[in-house]
Amino acid sequence: MPWARVGIALGVLFVLAVGPVKANETEVSGDELRELLTGNSIDGMWGDTHYIQYFSDTGRTLYKADGSPGDWGTWRINDSGYYCSTWRGGAENCYTVVDMDGTLYWKSENGGATYPFTIIEGNVTEE
Repeated sequence: MPWARVGIALGVLFVLAVGPVKANETEVSGDELRELLTGNSIDGMWGDTHYIQYFSDTGRTLYKADGSPGDWGTWRINDSGYYCSTWRGGAENCYTVVDMDGTLYWKSENGGATYPFTIIEGNVTEE
């Protein structure tokens, strides 16, 4: 049975050496992002909240969380290629968008939380 112990030990060492598998993350460029969003909608999750959002070519955006009325704001791609939005005259918030193994995510400026979404062609907000 000493070979069984050697096998287990080698397996543990392999797992420790390899470590956790990290997703392949690529930042979406500002030009790509503008093309993906303009005139289209997204379907996503923001924390525990499901929502859809439409991005007009005039810089207006409509956000509709499940069970809530729509809320209009403005959107743009800034000089750094980040998506930025303003809601009800509040402060502008900006996010990078990353592709992690084929899924798009909003990523907060501080590199913290990520929120998944998918692109849907056209306006699906019914407004």
